[in-house]
Amino acid sequence: MLLALCLTKNPMKPVKFFREDEGRLRFLEKEEIKRLYNTCPEYLKPIVALAVCTGMRRGEILNLKWPDVDFRRKIITILKTKSQRKRENRKIVLF
Repeated sequence: MLLALCLTKNPMKPVKFFREDEGRLRFLEKEEIKRLYNTCPEYLKPIVALAVCTGMRRGEILNLKWPDVDFRRKIITILKTKSQRKRENRKIVLF
């Protein structure tokens, strides 16, 4: 509070913030999903289906353990997110 009384102007005003890249958001068309699923090897089909239906990332799927999947409640819990700063669990509801 005492520091606020000594300042006559905002010292942070000239600071320029970096622009965050909003990234590209694109969804596969139905035909693209069919083509992807039909051309991938048989052992990858469950992984591709899970990715397409849930939006999970490759690393999230490959790091899944059986305790992360609750079949009774139809929920997948992802313990680590892409951003290391954010350590919250993420829940994905299965249909």
